[in-house]
Amino acid sequence: MVLDTTGSRLRIVHRPLPQDDARQRHPDIGRAARALGWAPSVPLAQGLGRTIAAFRDGLAATASANARAG
Repeated sequence: MVLDTTGSRLRIVHRPLPQDDARQRHPDIGRAARALGWAPSVPLAQGLGRTIAAFRDGLAATASANARAG
């Protein structure tokens, strides 16, 4: 989904996990809802688009600042 949204032609490379990495993950949004009163309000595709746009804006600003600095 990220590759499609960004238009990237990169490929995903799967590598062995580091020794200390968790072998199995079980994210639970319900825990955040109970502890923080939080629930997602933006669909995944829309949130991903917003996140990618924010990163692109940040990269562009950094590049512009670096170009001005010399």
